[in-house]
Amino acid sequence: MKNSVNLFLSLMLLAIFTMPLISAITLTVNSPKEDLVNNRSVLIDLSSSETANFYYIRDISGPQNWILLCKESKSCMATVTLSGGLNKIGFKAVDMFGNSKIEKRSLNIDVSKPVISKISPNNNAFVNGDTKFNIAYSEESLDKIVLNYGTFLNSKTAVLDNCKSGKNQVCSKSLDLKDFDGQKITFSFTILDKAGNFISSRSNNVNVDVTSPKVKIDYTVNKKKVAFIFEVTENNFDKIKYLDSNEAKPVLRNLCSNLNVGRCYSNIALSYGKHKLTITTTDKAGNSDIQVKEITI
Repeated sequence: MKNSVNLFLSLMLLAIFTMPLISAITLTVNSPKEDLVNNRSVLIDLSSSETANFYYIRDISGPQNWILLCKESKSCMATVTLSGGLNKIGFKAVDMFGNSKIEKRSLNIDVSKPVISKISPNNNAFVNGDTKFNIAYSEESLDKIVLNYGTFLNSKTAVLDNCKSGKNQVCSKSLDLKDFDGQKITFSFTILDKAGNFISSRSNNVNVDVTSPKVKIDYTVNKKKVAFIFEVTENNFDKIKYLDSNEAKPVLRNLCSNLNVGRCYSNIALSYGKHKLTITTTDKAGNSDIQVKEITI
């Protein structure tokens, strides 16, 4: 009887010490990271310390309908298709002893490109150094807006500052265009969102003029009549106007709208007394020459 008991104890000890050591299973999610992405096809890359079956679930907060990805392996790679928007997905590894480990990830999928509704200045417009380049757009997760401009041989880019995410937004940028004075340049915008989606606008051509008109003003007075002679150096002449600040209600009036070989002749009638005329010559880009003439009738 004693020998039987000793044999039983010996067998029990042998079984205990020869059993495989069971350690806690690990699960590493190499991909996806918690991120904002622009593709519904998502690479899943899992690994475990033990040989295991790997599963995933589309909504970890919903019914526990786990989907098998890989069987009896220490690593698993697969591609799954998720829904657009926020996905709270779960991953699980189960070893041969039934031990399991679960990891969770939140993945925001944005497959929508930004929308550009309008850009300005308009095609073939005139611009100067004060002109603002504008874009109207809609994008909920804006990363940045880039303005591309220049010529074929001299192209440049500028990032717009303080542009906001959201619907029906407008953002603007002024540029130093001295290097392009007298030239026609092309510009367009590119919008990028945080998921990596991007869209570019159409290209517009604009005429650059950052030089103010040069104007020589002569005049003669005959009673109430003042005859002006303007000599203007300006390739993109627009008009000449004047304002009489000595009037009870000063009104801006036209003097010239066209040049003939760089000259313009214009007559005005003034009342008796002193007049302070502010004469403004502008070009099509908005540059101006301003001179003040004091005339007594």
